[in-house]
Amino acid sequence: MSRSSVLHRAYALVLLSLAFALAASGRDHPSLVNPATAKCATCHEAVLANAVKHPPALDGGCTSCHQFTKADGKTTVKLAADEPQLCLTCHAAMSKAAGGTLAAPHAPVTSTCTICHNPHSTAAPHLLISSPPALCLTCHDAASIDPKHGRTVSRADCRSCHLPHGGPNAKLLKAAAQHPPFADKNCQTCHKRGGVGRADKGSAKVCYACHTDNETKFAKGVVHTIVRQGKCEACHDPHLSDKPKFLLRSQPELCLKCHTDVAKKLAGASAHPPAKDDCSTCHDPHRSDNPYQLIDTPKALCATCHDASDKALSKKHLGADLTKVNCLGCHDPHGSTEKKLLLSRSVHPPFAERSCETCHEAGAKLNEGATKETCLACHSNIGDAIRKATVPHPAMEIAECSSCHSPHASRQARLVREPAGGECFSCHDDKKAAADEHQHGAITMIGCEACHAPHGGSRPRLLRDDVDQLCLSCHDSGRWKKSEDGKTVTLGGRFTMPAADAAKILTLKMIGADPEHPITGHRALGTPTPKELGRTKTKFRGSLSCLTCHDPHKGKSRQLFSGGKTNAMEVCLGCHEK
Repeated sequence: MSRSSVLHRAYALVLLSLAFALAASGRDHPSLVNPATAKCATCHEAVLANAVKHPPALDGGCTSCHQFTKADGKTTVKLAADEPQLCLTCHAAMSKAAGGTLAAPHAPVTSTCTICHNPHSTAAPHLLISSPPALCLTCHDAASIDPKHGRTVSRADCRSCHLPHGGPNAKLLKAAAQHPPFADKNCQTCHKRGGVGRADKGSAKVCYACHTDNETKFAKGVVHTIVRQGKCEACHDPHLSDKPKFLLRSQPELCLKCHTDVAKKLAGASAHPPAKDDCSTCHDPHRSDNPYQLIDTPKALCATCHDASDKALSKKHLGADLTKVNCLGCHDPHGSTEKKLLLSRSVHPPFAERSCETCHEAGAKLNEGATKETCLACHSNIGDAIRKATVPHPAMEIAECSSCHSPHASRQARLVREPAGGECFSCHDDKKAAADEHQHGAITMIGCEACHAPHGGSRPRLLRDDVDQLCLSCHDSGRWKKSEDGKTVTLGGRFTMPAADAAKILTLKMIGADPEHPITGHRALGTPTPKELGRTKTKFRGSLSCLTCHDPHKGKSRQLFSGGKTNAMEVCLGCHEK
């Protein structure tokens, strides 16, 4: 007799014993005042002692599964129905599995649910008696299954490849489509010998060993962040999948797992149908020669569905020549809270009011022949700031307002065209973080205007305030202004953001008059006194500021250490020699 059969018989005996015990407890159960309202957990608290509890067992819901009858001064307790029918009253989706009608049924499931699940509470998820693989090994002998798999799979979670309740595929496999190395049992193609650990885990090197063309292809252009990080398994299952290309999930669900901002737009009142159906309609999931991994230019992509020469469509846009416009200047390609997918973060009032004549003459030409003069006709305060600036911004002399601002609508505040300093990087590309660098959160969350006056100012480098005060306006949470409901935070007196986003900012703990940073007693700002310099050996002379150790734009570390340094020790050794 096989070990599996022996174990199943043992389980049957255990279940019979439990049945007899339950029957006995029913006969000997003390009389209850009211079986329908009595708190069973008062005496049976042990059954709910574990962290994972069965919902019906909570809040006095014992009668969901148990039946109470009172006669002759005794209360009898029994199950309301036999297994697995009792469980199927809530878990109807498991009917085929329990009935053994699946193409590949799992024997224990067709017998009784309590072979694997505890009906009251457990320490393991899903009310499992124990977590896999320990639970699976109560029936399946490791000495038998490891040789069959050619690996020590007895140490892995069986559910990675097998469906625990049964399914449509032989051997309870999760999917019919199998990755060739997995189907051929050539585990060593991807795994180190003697274990199930992946060689170079988290690196695409394992995948590139076979998919050699992708290593070169994915090294240039606009590359998906997850691809650049070499995390192929974040999207693909390396063993088997019912999805195309061995994807873990279908699109757009897979993409929205990371792109939660797009998920919110798709859930809004106005969602773009192609975006709801399949992200790859417009985006390449790996790399592209176009921004945002688009498979073509935005204008060409829109034209695949919307005919720019259509007179009816042109009429809806007040006669504009749609072959010459950028659709994304007014519309969000994913979704919007506004009708017709209009951008909703900031909308130019004349555009919102359809008062095109405010800026345009007949034929969509700008009034007065130049955008700057047209804009300053309304925004005279900006013109005054430009003229009065003691430190002018050269862009004000050589560029038009529309170089940085959209005249219609934008995803960014103040009608700025590009997010995360994108407009500024067109000139100041040396401030943009490389693939292996971190961009300053002030830039990614607010934009370069977080620290710089974009039209002109009174301080060097167009800074809005002294360097250290600028830094502390964000990195000293004591200077934040929180809204009454606590949902938003205003930084620097002018930039408001959700409190959840502000919570991601690294903040200093203020001690005394100055922020003693990075350790207690260490001066962070100003000129050290002779006494302070005498406390430790240092070659530093001069005045300390935030920029002594940090780069305000980018860095190799999240802390933006200056000079390409990757950790605090390297920074310290710059002044304090060993």
